[in-house]
Amino acid sequence: MTPKDVESRSDVASRRSLLRALALSPLLLVPAMRAHAKDDVLTAFRKRFANLSTISFRFSSAAAKGTIQARKGGSHRIVLPDRTLVSNGKTLWNAVAASKTVVIEPVKKRAGEFSLDQIFFVVFSAYTATVTKSTSSGGTIRLTPPDASMKIGNVDVLDLVVSSNGLVSSIVVHEGSTITTWKITDLKLNPTLKDSTFTFTVPGGWQTVDLR
Repeated sequence: MTPKDVESRSDVASRRSLLRALALSPLLLVPAMRAHAKDDVLTAFRKRFANLSTISFRFSSAAAKGTIQARKGGSHRIVLPDRTLVSNGKTLWNAVAASKTVVIEPVKKRAGEFSLDQIFFVVFSAYTATVTKSTSSGGTIRLTPPDASMKIGNVDVLDLVVSSNGLVSSIVVHEGSTITTWKITDLKLNPTLKDSTFTFTVPGGWQTVDLR
């Protein structure tokens, strides 16, 4: 074997080592790329909702549909096919047009109950957020309570399906063994909402049940 042959074999071995390293390098980058993508999903969502003071959207599931207009602090107007729920943060009006009745009660009596608007104003800051799925078009953010005592209502887990720019397209609510998927459309962040949105004037001829 000549020195030239030894050198050629050495060159071949070096090239093979280099090719193996090049082939491996994208695989080594995958975990880092995935972690970066997950960070991007969460960052985009937080950026979108960081300075949220009002929100409105349409929602629908297999069981119900309606609209929500809400203001940070507990004020909301939820319109369902059979009723309208209005709260100014202190008083709740539950109005049913079919029976022409309105039940009025203090919000504190319903403390701990869950509504979809709370996800953006309360749950996201109270629950722990992790990204369970990320793609080029967005991902899924999972919200879980730090411990059982911090659960809001009976909500164990919330999965938010978000786009790459941080907007929510659906919400999956896990309450014990019950799982409900809500489709979110016509989402508006910080819309102008008048104070009158969050009060209810009882129409003439309606029956009022005042529990305050």
